[in-house]
Amino acid sequence: MNNNFQEYNEKEYNNVEKKEKKKSIRNKVTLFIVLLIVCFFSTYFIVDRLTNSKHKDVSDNQSKTIVYNNTNSLSDDMKIILKVDGIVETSETLKEFKLDNNIDNVNEQFLVDYYASKGYSVESLSEKKVVLNKDEEVILEPNKYYLGEKDGYFAIYKSDENGKVFIEDESDVYRSSKMVNTIPKDDQEAIKSFKFGYDTKDEAKEILSGYIS
Repeated sequence: MNNNFQEYNEKEYNNVEKKEKKKSIRNKVTLFIVLLIVCFFSTYFIVDRLTNSKHKDVSDNQSKTIVYNNTNSLSDDMKIILKVDGIVETSETLKEFKLDNNIDNVNEQFLVDYYASKGYSVESLSEKKVVLNKDEEVILEPNKYYLGEKDGYFAIYKSDENGKVFIEDESDVYRSSKMVNTIPKDDQEAIKSFKFGYDTKDEAKEILSGYIS
C-alpha cells in the first residue's frame, strides 16, 4: 500500500515537473519572440531615420534655425537695405521705417518677421545695418500687361506665354515721370508686386497716367 502511494506521488511529482519545464520553455520562447520583434522594429526605425531624407531635412532645418533678439529695441540710426535678386532696391533708416508704419519700438525678431512676410530673408545683420534680399522669378497670368517698377520708375511689363514678365521697349520705362516712391505705400507695394494686370498695353497706359499725372 505504501509502495503504491509512493509510486503515485512520484508520478504526480514527475507530471508537475514536466508541466513546469514545458511552461518554462513556453515562457522562454515567448520572451525570445518578443525580443526579436522589438529588435526588428528598433533596427527598422534606426535605419529609416538614417536613410530617409525627410528626417535629414528636418534635422538640417532645426540646426540652421537662427534666434533673433526679441527684447532690445534697435537704434533709429540703423540702416535697412532691401534687395531684389541681389540688386539694392531701397535703403532707409529704422526711424523712417517706424514713421512709415506707425510703430514705436522695433527689435530684431520683429524686423525679420515683418520682411519675411513680404518674401525677404536676412543676408546680414549687425547693430548698424540689416541687409535683406528677395529672390524672385515673377510668374503671372500669361499674355497680359502689368504696371511695375524699373530702377525706381514706373514701367509697363508684358508677360509671355509662360507668365514670365519682361519689358518690350525701353520707352515702357517712364524715366521722365515721377518715381514710384512718391505714391502711397500700399500702391507702391501693389505696383512692385504686379497686382495690376490688363489685356492690352493701352489699358495699362490709361491706368498708369493716373499715377504719373
